[in-house]
Amino acid sequence: MNKIISYLTIYGLLGLFILIMNSGVFLKNPMGEEDDVLGYLETVGENVQAEQWNDAGRNAAKLTKAWDAVAKRVQFSVERNEMGAFSVSLARLQGLILARNQAGALAELYEAREHWDNLGN
Repeated sequence: MNKIISYLTIYGLLGLFILIMNSGVFLKNPMGEEDDVLGYLETVGENVQAEQWNDAGRNAAKLTKAWDAVAKRVQFSVERNEMGAFSVSLARLQGLILARNQAGALAELYEAREHWDNLGN
């Protein structure tokens, strides 16, 4: 009986760990408006294309805050390098918005989108 319980415990834990490791695709989806990273990426892109720099700066700050919330959820289920690359892209994006560099900001937005798409894959 003890042997069966120990096997069930081991298999249950392995199943739980596999579930956690493969949950990044689902956990990166927004749970509310405050953590809609993809929505903020698109909004910042629209602001940059229209050269609405004040709005782009505000939305980039919201994007960073949303990413901080999502990063806590996905930290155990996605690659650490991909998370770091996304964070660096957001930091560069904020600098480019501050400098009002449209071409650089758009390039950084597309790079951030690529990192976002690769999270959990």
